[in-house]
Amino acid sequence: MNDEIELKLALTPEDLKRLRRHPLIRSLARGRARTRKLVSVYYDTPDRTLQRQGMALRVRHIGQKRVQTLKAVAEDALRSLKHYREFEAELEGEQPDLALIDDEDLQARLLADGVADKLAPVFTTNFQRASIPLRFADSDLELALDQGEIVSGEGQVPICEAELELVSGRSSRIYELALALGERVTFSLERRTKASRGYSLGEKVDLKAVKAQEASLDPAMTARAAFELAARSCLTQICANEPVVLAAGDIEGVHQLRVGVRRLRAVLAAFAPIVRPDALDYLRLELRWLQQCLGAAREWDVFIDETLQPLGKRCSDATGLAELSEASKELRREAYRQAGEALRSQRYTELLLRLDLWLEDGGWAFEAPPGEPNLAVAPVGKLARQILDRRDRRLRKLSKKHDKLTEAEMHGIRLLAKKKRYCLEFFGSLYRRKLVRESLESLKAIQDKLGTYNDAVVGAELLKQVAEAKGDEATPELAIACATVRGWHAATMDHDISDFREAWTEYEAGPRFWRD
Repeated sequence: MNDEIELKLALTPEDLKRLRRHPLIRSLARGRARTRKLVSVYYDTPDRTLQRQGMALRVRHIGQKRVQTLKAVAEDALRSLKHYREFEAELEGEQPDLALIDDEDLQARLLADGVADKLAPVFTTNFQRASIPLRFADSDLELALDQGEIVSGEGQVPICEAELELVSGRSSRIYELALALGERVTFSLERRTKASRGYSLGEKVDLKAVKAQEASLDPAMTARAAFELAARSCLTQICANEPVVLAAGDIEGVHQLRVGVRRLRAVLAAFAPIVRPDALDYLRLELRWLQQCLGAAREWDVFIDETLQPLGKRCSDATGLAELSEASKELRREAYRQAGEALRSQRYTELLLRLDLWLEDGGWAFEAPPGEPNLAVAPVGKLARQILDRRDRRLRKLSKKHDKLTEAEMHGIRLLAKKKRYCLEFFGSLYRRKLVRESLESLKAIQDKLGTYNDAVVGAELLKQVAEAKGDEATPELAIACATVRGWHAATMDHDISDFREAWTEYEAGPRFWRD
């Protein structure tokens, strides 16, 4: 059995060549590149028993040899580096032999399920691999450059990727090397294995948005450990929604990716006293950039789905509404294209790698000067109380005079409620579930009731963009439709502001349970 820790990079064929000729790779190489043609047949049962258990079984042709490999996920780590257990054995023939797996429990489980008798070929990978041994700082790595294809009866997809695998030493060196290589070569992080891509061939992949998973905190946990858990939770949500946005599928994908970014920004704000200042500045800048890149796509989604569609149902014969809807959808397509460019950019890849690196080696943490209290090792419960108190005070201070606030200030209340909600979601596992749920519901109600303020402001700007895009082609009917939308927003604002007072009263009456 071998442990495999690797980072997979997706590149164009041109960038794959550039990577092989990269001056840094040449300086780190500890031997000549070894090039081989590898053909692997992947096996599974008709009901995909191995796939469902997170395993992949292949028989690889290496010259005259036949090598069986069973790969299983070693840990469900929330990071870009993937950790697998590999069970390899040389075969006499072509058919897999599960009795050769060097793990009695795993072998017994598979044999008991009758997997061995049901195995059949599912797909094949056929590619050329150039392997280069590297010595980077204090660690030994291997760079594998793969180019070829995955083939099944349903079709084929190209392979063009690089793998940085840890041979010995520190796993954080993989991130450091990838960051250095990214200064000259463009690539993105490939989170799919060849096996997962092969299984998806011929299958209808229904990409769905992924919501945040609760970060389960222990009251005895340090603030440092809590930050790392919360940050990895946000990073996982961001990365899980990447393919949804790139495919322009479920419109919730953009929303949930932006939620992941906002949650991470809220985590950084909450834990700022224990985050290294330069890391904090970098992450704030890059996360703000990412959120802005995705903003237009989300704004058009909301405008079309939550304004134009409901308005169309209420007023199906409204003048110019169909023209406005079509123009809006065209601008949304452009916004999604720009969002995709951001997610494919080296800037975005660098952000993910740098954050992963800091979480891997603890480089994000601020070291308190000698003699000063180290907040990073304080119990997370103490920090949670301070953060929730601060968020609560700011929200109450602004909201108690809501009758006298401008629309912009009312939008500020919504943002404060959102930030308080994110913090409470992070720390919620420290408190009684019922109290947390009730407080979250009241905060969400405040957000929802004040959302129409934001919708009206954003909607007005989007209507301007439609008019600019249409230019001389704009019709009088389109102008009428724009006026109808403004009237719709005004009506919903008046309706929701009265409901806001009730939502605020409910929140204000709730207990400050985090103080107990």
